[in-house]
Amino acid sequence: MTDVVLEYMLYASAPLVEAVYETTLKGKRLDSPNDAEMLDLVRKTTWYEITFVLDTGIRTMMESAVKNGNIASGYEKQSKKISKKLEDYCMSEQ
Repeated sequence: MTDVVLEYMLYASAPLVEAVYETTLKGKRLDSPNDAEMLDLVRKTTWYEITFVLDTGIRTMMESAVKNGNIASGYEKQSKKISKKLEDYCMSEQ
C-alpha cells in the first residue's frame, strides 16, 4: 500500500513541478542561460526523504526493527499507524 501511495504522490505532483520550474523559475525569474543550466543541475541532483517530510513513522519503525533484529515484528507493530498517516495525507491532498 505504501508504495502505491508514494508512487501516486510522485505522479500527481509532476505537472505542477514541471510548471514551476519551466514557467515561473526559468521563464520569469532567471536572467541568463547559465542560471537555467544551474537550476537544471540542482533539480537533477535533489531528492527528498519522504519519511522525514511526512513523519510517517517508517524511519522509527526501521530503526526499531534494526535495533531489535526483527523487521517483521517492527512492521507488524507500526503498519496500521503508518498506513493511516499515508491515507490521511492522500485524502488531504485531494
